[in-house]
Amino acid sequence: MDTLQNEKNFGNLVVQVSAASGAVPIKGAGVIVRSTDENGMSQIIGVLQTDESGITQPIAIPTPSLAESLEPGGKKPYSEIMTEVFANGYYATVNLNIPIYP
Repeated sequence: MDTLQNEKNFGNLVVQVSAASGAVPIKGAGVIVRSTDENGMSQIIGVLQTDESGITQPIAIPTPSLAESLEPGGKKPYSEIMTEVFANGYYATVNLNIPIYP
């Protein structure tokens, strides 16, 4: 049996929130991280908040096995997530189809 297929694989996501073309970090911004299953149902993976540098703590995202990317035509070798970012005084943003690799 292939041990790569039995491994639990994760990628880490860190979100940085800023204004003024990245010059001003936004402290206390909320970040909702969601995944979508095969049926199109969305589920929340985590709810994060940025620190004084405008950066969240890392969150581990489950990803497919590395073995699934070794043959052409197989399942995609990454997970896709979306984030919703919001902060007082700023427009909320939604980021779709963010790839997370193991």
